[in-house]
Amino acid sequence: MKALIAIGTQSAISGGAATIPTPAVETVKHIALAGNELILCANIYQIYYEEKITTERIEELLKDAGILAAETCNRGTSN
Repeated sequence: MKALIAIGTQSAISGGAATIPTPAVETVKHIALAGNELILCANIYQIYYEEKITTERIEELLKDAGILAAETCNRGTSN
């Protein structure tokens, strides 16, 4: 039930934000909407797993899904 309420609330917020006409400011509006979607995902994760998601966990999930490269290179070091 908590997830349903979270989805409904976030949908209302993003739906309201999307209907406002914003000539020449579409990029800013899309960034705000994307942030809203990220908050929704984090809230659903917290409800489902009963723990707050960390940046390390997000990185791990993206790597497991193949969306993020497995390891980053060390920059600025020379051997």
